[in-house]
Amino acid sequence: MQFFLYIWHDKCRKMFYVGMHEGQITDDYVSSSRWFNGEHQYRPNDFKRKIIKVFNDRKSARKEEARFLRMIKESEFGKKYYNLKNGRPSGTPPWNKGKKNIYSQETLQKMSVAKIGKPSNNQYTKAS
Repeated sequence: MQFFLYIWHDKCRKMFYVGMHEGQITDDYVSSSRWFNGEHQYRPNDFKRKIIKVFNDRKSARKEEARFLRMIKESEFGKKYYNLKNGRPSGTPPWNKGKKNIYSQETLQKMSVAKIGKPSNNQYTKAS
């Protein structure tokens, strides 16, 4: 499998989109952004893609994509770039991993009340 980092340039709007793809350079992949894909679908001749780098493994490609996205100023997301946010690096643990007692009793009570009358997602509950 091949991984590559790419950048699209919108010549009309003078905007960019940075992304990473797992697949062949020739497989007609555009992006994972609905906004960007919509623009590209209606104005394909206004865009040019440049392959920045090809990788042999996903981890290296993701790391390089994250590095590129970190170079974008926060104020440029959604304005100069079709990318809407930096995102968090792959493998970043959730904020509450390993923490206990993160909710107050009041919050737990509110969550419990909010669940009343709603179907359970638990597939393993015993049938009555």
